[in-house]
Amino acid sequence: MAYLTAQQVLPVVIKSLSVVADLPNGNDNILNSPFTGMNPQQQDRFLTALKDNLNELPYITDQGTTSSDAYYDVDLTDETINLWPTVGDCVNWIVDNQAVIYKQIRS
Repeated sequence: MAYLTAQQVLPVVIKSLSVVADLPNGNDNILNSPFTGMNPQQQDRFLTALKDNLNELPYITDQGTTSSDAYYDVDLTDETINLWPTVGDCVNWIVDNQAVIYKQIRS
């Protein structure tokens, strides 16, 4: 079973953040950017976008091919964002807490 790397998670986090924030071009120092200034509604929109964007990623098999038999997921709650002082902490948390969910195959 193949898991996402930090390099694969970072663009998902950036895409999800763009739902609630204007991000500067380049994003060179984005990993050190703090999660401050978001109100509860913005936090909810970000977490929803993050979950949706992770779930939509194609599952990458151990052989490097993609498969529709599984998808990536992570258990996000309203309190989860409080665990991430920075964007880099968010990326690392997702890498450490991701799950691969295999779809039920109906016969």
